[in-house]
Amino acid sequence: MLKIYDYTPGELCKVDLLKVIYTTYSDVGYPNEFDSVTINEQIWMKKNLEVLFFKNGEPINQVVNAGDWEKACDSNEPAWCYYNFDAGNSAYGKLYNWHAVNDARGLAPSGWRIPTVSDFNTLATNLGGSSVAGKKLKESGTSHWDTANGTNTSLFTALGGGYCNNAGSMTQLKKTAYFWTNQESGTTARSFYAEDANDVFSNNYFDKCYGFSVRCIKN
Repeated sequence: MLKIYDYTPGELCKVDLLKVIYTTYSDVGYPNEFDSVTINEQIWMKKNLEVLFFKNGEPINQVVNAGDWEKACDSNEPAWCYYNFDAGNSAYGKLYNWHAVNDARGLAPSGWRIPTVSDFNTLATNLGGSSVAGKKLKESGTSHWDTANGTNTSLFTALGGGYCNNAGSMTQLKKTAYFWTNQESGTTARSFYAEDANDVFSNNYFDKCYGFSVRCIKN
């Protein structure tokens, strides 16, 4: 940007070159608000996370084929993809590996966090226990599930987004919804999941290179 002093046509004048510094918000790429649902005293995002950037503004690596997903796995790099690497499946949200979930740059937007095991256990308890919570968490109908087992009385609206394994193979679309927690154990991390044809909300440890959905909880 130029700043001109005392300009008179046909005469010399003083010109300064000004350096303009652009600033950005710390939560680059995040919307200001997220749809949420309150279940007892917990406030959850109502949709699977879909962010493209870490909280500090740096991009999260999008992977578009199985080979690159496996490479990211081999180097423990954060990554995300759509189911079958197809943006046509964006309704289910993004699938993140656990290296993205746990990255120090922050996957969860300001005011939100990655759920703990205790958070999900409390969610299940609030919905009558793990043996029935899955049915209440799942979206009703067959738009995103194979069968109409879900009632969505919780309004959590879990979708059967399936998952990507460590080799980049996809499976379980419309059959299972997996959600990462922040808990790790060696090369694995813990995930809670609901299945298409039963009522249970289960959990187990899975390879950190798997691509699962993420639901954040309010701080």
